[in-house]
Amino acid sequence: MRANWIHPGGLGVGRRLQEAAKRAWIVLLPVLFATACSDESETVTGGTGGSTTTSETGGVPLDPEAFLEVPKSCAFECPDPAGCSEKSAPYQCAAMGEWSAIGHVDTCAEWDGTYPSAVTGQCEATAPTAAALLRPGVDQQDPTAYLLPDGRRSKPAGAVWAFDEPDLLGGNTSGIAAVPGTPFVITVDTGPDDHALRVVDTTKIGSGINPVVSLVEQKPPNGLNSGIAIVQASRVYVATAYGVVLALTLDTATGVIAKDDAATLQLPPQSPGIPLGMHRGWRQARMGRSWL
Repeated sequence: MRANWIHPGGLGVGRRLQEAAKRAWIVLLPVLFATACSDESETVTGGTGGSTTTSETGGVPLDPEAFLEVPKSCAFECPDPAGCSEKSAPYQCAAMGEWSAIGHVDTCAEWDGTYPSAVTGQCEATAPTAAALLRPGVDQQDPTAYLLPDGRRSKPAGAVWAFDEPDLLGGNTSGIAAVPGTPFVITVDTGPDDHALRVVDTTKIGSGINPVVSLVEQKPPNGLNSGIAIVQASRVYVATAYGVVLALTLDTATGVIAKDDAATLQLPPQSPGIPLGMHRGWRQARMGRSWL
């Protein structure tokens, strides 16, 4: 006959473990059932205390951190070997999308798609009077002054002549150089449209006579840059945006200027990261006599 010895507390410990396991399954089953049957979007909390939200039922969680950095536009990539998509489609910014397509932190309240009702303010609008009626442009009270869009008046210290060639579109004067020993200055107009090189007789400014004595037009894509170098009284160099330094001859007696294609300088091949003829052309032209 074999005797079975049982520790006095052994039976109680085993029963307690079995009861604990049963209770765990009873608690866990409702959780598993709710998780399996739920079809609603859920919020997933990240490690940094923020949260991600799904854009729609069954969607992929959206991380709010992904919307903080604005995507860089490729519209100004030049050259563009990859082919920028913005040449045929608008620029897309994910942070400007619909509410449901953007990740939101858990501190953001849900948006119901409506906007607050308009509230009537306490201010009353009245018709403008006196100076408030004036529009930007030539000052009606002083034709020699200009009224700026912010209401301030601007009056040149000297005489003014506005370039008004009818066949030139746009352009802003971005470079100017005085011709030594003459009353002439050479100006360069650059900008998004037509470019131009002018010789201006400073003695005619303010006389009512057009002070532009000579003009060289540069139509796109042959744009200019702002650099002007007067090497000698009769030799002028101007930087361009297409890889050359434009050479011109100047008649110091009449102010007539003309291109000298035979003397135009071709710039060396571009360095990595430097657009052809842009920075390099400007720098070499601005160095004046020292680069010859």
